[in-house]
Amino acid sequence: MHRPPNPAVINRLTSFAKPPMSLSTVLPLLRGFREIEGFVGGGSRLLDGDDVPVTRDFVQDIRIVYAFDEGSHYRWARQGDLRLLNVTEDELDERAYTNLVERCQRLNLSIDPTPTGLTHLVRIGEDLEASLLMHAGLWNDLASQMPGKLVATCPAKEVLAIGCLAVPGSLEELVTGAQRVLREVRSPLSALVLEWESDGWNPRFEA
Repeated sequence: MHRPPNPAVINRLTSFAKPPMSLSTVLPLLRGFREIEGFVGGGSRLLDGDDVPVTRDFVQDIRIVYAFDEGSHYRWARQGDLRLLNVTEDELDERAYTNLVERCQRLNLSIDPTPTGLTHLVRIGEDLEASLLMHAGLWNDLASQMPGKLVATCPAKEVLAIGCLAVPGSLEELVTGAQRVLREVRSPLSALVLEWESDGWNPRFEA
């Protein structure tokens, strides 16, 4: 005798189903070289071929990874995903950047002064703070309002601090704050102090 499927069982099974992969959910994320290196070669086997994550250089030891937002976590895009989606790396990069800008417009961006007022912390949520460094329009606007060069640190994916070279003590506070975060976080991103130029971020020195 054929029994109809149990709705409760179906709900449990579908709750574990992998969400469909879509370009509408891909974002560019900034991650440290060591984290990526550990992901590729730190498991039970060395990843190769279709399993290798899609990455691009950003600044020195900071790299761009592309990730699908699956709600509870980000899943890094791999070379095999490009074939399944029938896109090139350039097309993935372009769509991911567009998605990042649109996501930032929906989220609540705040730029809050530290207690001393010498530097500011940039917050947006969803572990996208460091990735905001790719939002060129934001930094062009901020740089135009500052009395001197705009500088930034991103010691962790969820930590982004900015300062101004024309403000005495600002650079020193950036360095001290970055060093503290680098000691405390499990997955540090970068010790670089970055300086904004018209063509993007350039390394100044390591904190």
